[in-house]
Amino acid sequence: MTDAELLSQWYLILGIAGVLVAVVAALLIAVMVTARRIARAALRCHQAVGKIAEHTQVIWTLESTNAVAFDLRETAKSIRRHAEEIAEALQAPAGPRA
Repeated sequence: MTDAELLSQWYLILGIAGVLVAVVAALLIAVMVTARRIARAALRCHQAVGKIAEHTQVIWTLESTNAVAFDLRETAKSIRRHAEEIAEALQAPAGPRA
């Protein structure tokens, strides 16, 4: 192999390596751009989740509201039952008094 052929092959290999480096660099840049987009989207999602949690906090207090409403209903039933018993006692004929 002559020096000219060796130099020619050297330039060919160097050109191929340069093209490969350029392709890898382009892919790396594409990955970095995509990663930044994903990071921005994740930040927007995180902020949205925070707002959703803030706006739905009232829903979590609904359980305690339901418990209080149930207690009120049970108390109202008890009051009605006792009022009916008192009304029946007042309407009953007077029996012999001892």
